[in-house]
Formats: sequence, C-alpha cells, structure tokens
Amino acid sequence: MSMLAFILVLSSSLCWTGIDLVRKLLAPRLDALAMLVGLGLGFAIPLGLYGLLYAWPHGVPRVTAGYWVPGLASLAINLFGNWLFVRALAIAPYSLVMPLLCLTPVFTTLLAIPVLHELPGPRQLGGVALIVAGALWLNWPEDARAWLNSRGSLYMLAVSLCWALVSPCDKLATQASDPAFHGVFMNALMALGYFLILAATGRAAALRDLRSNARLVGLGGLIGGAAIGLQLAALPLVMVSLFEAVKRMIGLVAAVVLGRAMFKEPVTPRKLAAIALMACGLAFVLL
Repeated sequence: MSMLAFILVLSSSLCWTGIDLVRKLLAPRLDALAMLVGLGLGFAIPLGLYGLLYAWPHGVPRVTAGYWVPGLASLAINLFGNWLFVRALAIAPYSLVMPLLCLTPVFTTLLAIPVLHELPGPRQLGGVALIVAGALWLNWPEDARAWLNSRGSLYMLAVSLCWALVSPCDKLATQASDPAFHGVFMNALMALGYFLILAATGRAAALRDLRSNARLVGLGGLIGGAAIGLQLAALPLVMVSLFEAVKRMIGLVAAVVLGRAMFKEPVTPRKLAAIALMACGLAFVLL
C-alpha cells in the first residue's frame, strides 16, 4: 500500500467514524429510513458540487458503458444491505450483532480473488487475519450463545457479506467513471429508494423530523460525502481486501477513543490488547 493510498484510507476511515457518530446521535430522533433518506441526499450534494466545480470537465462526468453493471449492482446491494442493517438492529442488541461486521475483510478478500483477480501475499493475508482476530476480540459479546441463536446475527452476517460485495463493485465502477459521479449516482438513488419505501408503507410523515434536525443531518452529509469520495478515490490504488481491513481497524480504534472521550465508556485491558493485535496486523499489511 503506497503512502498516498494509506492517507486516503486513513482519512476515509476517520470520516466514516464521524458519520457513525452522527448516526448514533440521530438514531433516537429520526425514523431509520427517514435518516437514510436525509443522509443519502446529504452525501450526494457535496459530491455533486465537487464534481461540477472540479472533477467534471464542462460539467459532464466521465461515464463509460462498463460502468452500469457494477454501478447498478453496487446500488442494489447497498439498498438491500442498509435495509438488512436496520432490520438487524431492530430485532437484536447493538453489541450483539455489530461484531459480525468484522468479518467483512474476510469476505472481501475471498470475493476479490475471482472478481478483481487480487490475491494478497502471505504477509498481507496474515495482517488481515490479525486485524479480524483483534476486531472480533474487541467486540466479542458476553453471551456468545445468544449471538449464535439470534436471527439478528444472521441478518448482520448477510450485511457483512453485502459490504464485502460492494467494494469490488465500487472499484470496477470507479474505473469506468469517476468517484464523484458514482457517489452521486448511488446516494441520490438510494435516498429515492428509501423515500419510495416510506411512501409505500404510509410513513412519509416521518420525513418531517428531518427539518428539526437539519444541522446535524447537514453535518452528516458533509462528513459522509468526504468519506465516500475519499474511499472511492482510494479503491483504484489499493487492494480492496487491504482497504477493508485497515478501514475496519481504524474505525474500531476510533470508536474506542470516541467512546471514552464523549460517552465515558471504559477502556479495559481487553480493549487495549485487541487494539495492539490489530496494530500488529496493520504493520504486516503496510510493510
């Protein structure tokens, strides 16, 4: 991984940590699908402005015929994955199902071999394994039996697979267009899709709450737009398996730091040991 790629991955991961914090603050105030509509539009607007002002010559994005298959696949997987994510959190405790997202780098590594023909070397595979092991150790639930028997766990396992499928699709899509266009296309249509679901289920009135939370939604849009733009810019420069492993590790470490700083959550010896294990994995990935 080059220094430029690592800087992009680091910046994107920190922005994703910021948007996760915004989602946590918005969760008790908004309907989940209304929040996805507001944030989807919020992500698309700064990416569109960036494209119009800087990325697209004469205001026209570069889109080739090879874009539509991976672009539409990424859109469909994201729509389904986000819906599953909301369903998993609705029927199972957050702390029970979130650890399963740590398996995303494993699925990404396996899927990238046939889709992108990307096979990390033995040292990099060892680094990914250490990061995943540390992430699972950091988030392992106290009641593992409930974890294995939970329907929410099955949903979140499917979400982890969805996120792993999205990264190769995004990489192919950005090779056939540009990051700004793909970000606008995906997020605008996802917002439209969730709006149609709200309208079809008679819950469109939930969108009114977006107005009273406009500042926080707007902040989330700016941070999320940056997260997506940086991620899509990084994908052409790095194997998706390494990107997902480093992104997941940085996000988890940042969550521990923010949890302590903002919510007074304890930093236990287990958390420190898990972070040290992930740091060793990062060293293997980067060396």
